[in-house]
Formats: sequence, C-alpha cells, structure tokens
Amino acid sequence: MPVDEFYRAPRRERAERAALLSAFGRAYVELTGGPVTTVGGYNTVTLVGAQAGHELADDRETPEDDEACWCWNLTGNKRPPGGGVPWTTLATHEVVPNDRATHYIGLGLATREKFPHKTKPGCRAVYFLNVGPERSHPATHFRAFDSLDDGARFSLGRYFERGARYATDAIRRALASGDARAFALELKRGGYYSAEFEEYAAGLERELAKARAAAARVDWAALPLLSAAREKKVNDDAAAALWGSVRASQQQSLADLERSRREREGDEGDV
Repeated sequence: MPVDEFYRAPRRERAERAALLSAFGRAYVELTGGPVTTVGGYNTVTLVGAQAGHELADDRETPEDDEACWCWNLTGNKRPPGGGVPWTTLATHEVVPNDRATHYIGLGLATREKFPHKTKPGCRAVYFLNVGPERSHPATHFRAFDSLDDGARFSLGRYFERGARYATDAIRRALASGDARAFALELKRGGYYSAEFEEYAAGLERELAKARAAAARVDWAALPLLSAAREKKVNDDAAAALWGSVRASQQQSLADLERSRREREGDEGDV
C-alpha cells in the first residue's frame, strides 16, 4: 500500500491516568454541553477511561498509572477504509479464520499469538506485525491524533455524536451506569472488537476499578461548563435552525398564495 500524505510514523505518548480522564471530561463537555456529574465516585467518562486502559494494556510499563499509547490513539481506533485522515501502523492482536491466519503467518505479516485467547471454532488469534506502511495488513492501520484532547474527543465522540456508529441509547445507558459488561456486549454487537465477549468484559471490569480510583483525583468541577468554541457552535446551530424554520414558513406561505391565485383564476374561468 502506498504511503499517502496522511501517514504518521508511530510516536510514543504517555498520559497519567487522571490526566487521561480529564481529557475525556473536556471532550464530554465539548460534545454534550456538560457538566460531568460524579455520583458515588463514578461518572459517564469513567468507563471510557477503563476502556482506554484495557486497549492500551499491551503498551503499559511502570509506573502503573502511566498509560502509554501511540499517536494519542486511546481506544484502538482503526483507520477508516476510505482513508483521508492521519494514520499510523501498529502491531495488534486479532482473531481471524484458521486459513487466513496460516496465510498471513506464511507471508510474514503475523505470528502465532503469544498469549492464550479464547476464540470461536475455526478461528485463531494472531499477532499482526508492524512491517511498515507499504506492506502491512490493514488490521495494523490505526488513526493518529495530534494531541491527547484530539484523541479523547474522537474516542468519546463515537458514543455521543449524532449518527456515530456506536452512539446508541444502550451504550450511553451502560456508560451512565458504569455497567462494563453491558458496554462490552454492545461494542461486540457493533463489531468493535474481535476477541471473545467474556475476555473483553473481564478486561474492562479490571480496568474500571483503576479508573474509578483515578477519577477521585480529578477536579471535575474545574472543567469548563461550555467552551467558547462549543458555545459558538450551539448558537450558530440555533440560528441556522431558526432561519431554516423562517424560510420553510415563507415557502409555505408563498405556496398557499399561489394555490389561492390558481383557484381564483379557475373560479373566474368557470363564470
């Protein structure tokens, strides 16, 4: 695959867990108007923080609270098929049919999985290698972001932006309640991960305890209630909606007048 202008070389980044949660909090305010409300030590972004911890587990080193990632990709966001966005290549675990696994291993694109994974019959877990953008398998193509906030906003936007693939009521209910298993189930139904449900859900539950502890160190009240950019967008959207309503009313009035004129002309012709 040729390297396009959007390709970025893999770049190692780190964010302490509380800082990562703060970024998700800022993204939540930006996307929804906020605020982030904490009840019983839990809030809506805590489970997304746990998801980030689970997705980044392979990159974790000491100290325990540091979250390592590549190019600020926090939750394993793949490059879209059509491209057109910054991307990079990263080694990754996937579950594929047995014949494809043998094929990829033979080509030197993957190795047998180093860790045991439960897989469905006829499939095998493999470790796709980062062999560079020119010949790597598309499974190793991931989005790249310029900053922690950019990565956090994209990750959270999948659940809160209108029309996003995973922006479902079921997922938002799971995020609001902190139900890791329900969240994992809905992600599985949407095709987010290829691992077995129980394995992914267990990983989320392990990380959720760590995310809750980190959330206690975040000053959620200090987050802006609405950024200037978001406030402008809200106002612009409201103005656009109002103008659209006015135009629709004007068009309807003109149509009514035209219909009345034709009816009068018809009545005059009948006399």
